[in-house]
Amino acid sequence: MTSRDDKIKLTTKEKVGLIGGLLIVIAAVWMIWNSWNTFVSQTSGSGHFLIATYAFADKDCRIPGSNPVRYNTTCEGLNMTQLNQAINHLQNLTGELLQIPSNATDFPNNDPKVIQVQVTSAKKDIIGDYHIVGEITNTGNDTLSFVQVTVHLYDASNRLIGDSTCCYTTPTNIDAGHTSTFDSFVTSDHINGTPVSYRLSFDWS
Repeated sequence: MTSRDDKIKLTTKEKVGLIGGLLIVIAAVWMIWNSWNTFVSQTSGSGHFLIATYAFADKDCRIPGSNPVRYNTTCEGLNMTQLNQAINHLQNLTGELLQIPSNATDFPNNDPKVIQVQVTSAKKDIIGDYHIVGEITNTGNDTLSFVQVTVHLYDASNRLIGDSTCCYTTPTNIDAGHTSTFDSFVTSDHINGTPVSYRLSFDWS
């Protein structure tokens, strides 16, 4: 017969086991996150650092657009061999291309505040075409007509190796406060190299 004390001890062991399992999961998540953020690389000739959090940091390792200003403490710069290893590692982990932030000149009237862009996927499909999929929300006051999303693909040397020649949002017109989806893609026969990153540009009337 199991005594009351035995039941209490068994329950305590179960709790200890549960806590131990939880700590293992937390440690695994931390290791993945740390691996993701550790890989930092200096892009060729730009004076910026391409970091694994899909953002750029300047020469002082500040991440622009962050408020308050955030610093990437692992921003040390890597040579091209380390850069390629980092990019390959990240792509093996996620299957995703790295996103290079758009420039102001990538928007009509140099005004990026008119839209909010959310990329949900940036991958190669089974036939070798690269698709950048996401959503665009019109944060302005006027309707945006015939909204076009162009993707520019870059290799590990930051060399432009392909551009999309399509693609419009669905629906093509976005009223103020509304959201459209997009799938901007580059077919394999229009890519001159191996893409590792991309930048988006936009147009509308």
